[in-house]
Amino acid sequence: MKVVGNESKDGIIALTSSGAITDGKPVVVNYDGTCSQVSATGQTASKLSSTALTTVDKADGPASVYDPNSQKLIIAYGDDNDSNKGKVRLGTYNHATRTYSLSSPVTFFNNTVNQSSNDDPINVVLSKDRQGLYNRFVIIWSGNDGSWKLRAIVGTIVGDSVVLGEEAVIYDGSSASYISSCYYESKNVVLTAFKNNADNKGYAAFLT
Repeated sequence: MKVVGNESKDGIIALTSSGAITDGKPVVVNYDGTCSQVSATGQTASKLSSTALTTVDKADGPASVYDPNSQKLIIAYGDDNDSNKGKVRLGTYNHATRTYSLSSPVTFFNNTVNQSSNDDPINVVLSKDRQGLYNRFVIIWSGNDGSWKLRAIVGTIVGDSVVLGEEAVIYDGSSASYISSCYYESKNVVLTAFKNNADNKGYAAFLT
């Protein structure tokens, strides 16, 4: 090994290679003072098989979140096959086949969910239960049961299905879009922000 210039200042060191080194590739210094090219150890990305949420038609505004406690993917969407009702399903990943299997859909809103796929009409956020586990979630959506309102409902994962609580109205009087929500862990609340389509202003609310 030979130092070229001032090592502490210039950081230039001449080394004898051990094996072929491609120009521009990273190297590692061996115990005997030689250097070798670093072997690539990364994995190649591959495409997973797809699983349809609905048949025949599309799913509007789908939103999803992964629950590490139950190892389930929670997916909420508006079902175009069924008058755009709000539905939620659980996805379970099979490592052997590299596929997701879906649970039967559970309806969280029996009327029309906002059908815009570009305006984030549905959010799903994990929140902790009383035992401090992430097996509870909150769905926030803009829905119409005669009038547009921003709504929320709490769900709990039980086995391969969900149990839903009572719907709560966050904002009454207008449809909402660009909904963005997050869980504030230290306060155990969900913060949601949205655009009021009536006055085009942004609002925020805490869900406890």
